[in-house]
Amino acid sequence: MWVLLEIGILLLLVLWIVWMIKPVKKKKNRSNKDK
Repeated sequence: MWVLLEIGILLLLVLWIVWMIKPVKKKKNRSNKDK
């Protein structure tokens, strides 16, 4: 039971990190286009 709970938390953390990184990449691309 605890193992499944830990895996679920790890998956949520990974998804959150990916979601936070994606907007940063989009902002960098936009700034390059403005230049």
